[in-house]
Amino acid sequence: MQELLSLFEQQRHMIEFFQTKLSFIDFLIIGLGLFLILGQLLKRFTTFSGHFYKKAKEDPVYLVRTEVKLEYIASLIEVLPMLGLFGTVWGLLNALVVIAETQAPTIKDIATNIAPALSTTFFGLLFAIINLVFYNILHAYFTELIAWCRANLPETSASSQQHKE
Repeated sequence: MQELLSLFEQQRHMIEFFQTKLSFIDFLIIGLGLFLILGQLLKRFTTFSGHFYKKAKEDPVYLVRTEVKLEYIASLIEVLPMLGLFGTVWGLLNALVVIAETQAPTIKDIATNIAPALSTTFFGLLFAIINLVFYNILHAYFTELIAWCRANLPETSASSQQHKE
């Protein structure tokens, strides 16, 4: 029973932390990170090679658009750690203001104001790393699929033959 109460107390502290200590930038990073993870997973598990080949056969620009979309995803992933760094600097500035306005700041005062700043870095790096892993899997899958389509589509294989001659 004591362990259960201890577990509830830990969860209460976690919920309290999320309600009071996270900044707008934290929520922006968490939202963007989750959006990218879900988007990449959906893109990977809903794109089948036969369907992809059929679309590439119907639309000659489809392969290029797919490559451009992959670059957009890579750019958004690169933004995550930068947002984390921005949030850290912003949080440290706020902590320094509190320290400057307090007569004799204690370690607890300083740590209380610096912890949210560091959480922003944590979330930025966490979601950047997770998304980078998913992106590399997605990129490898689509690179192979695009190369296969280019080799097997009549227009692209004929045009690549002309370029070689």
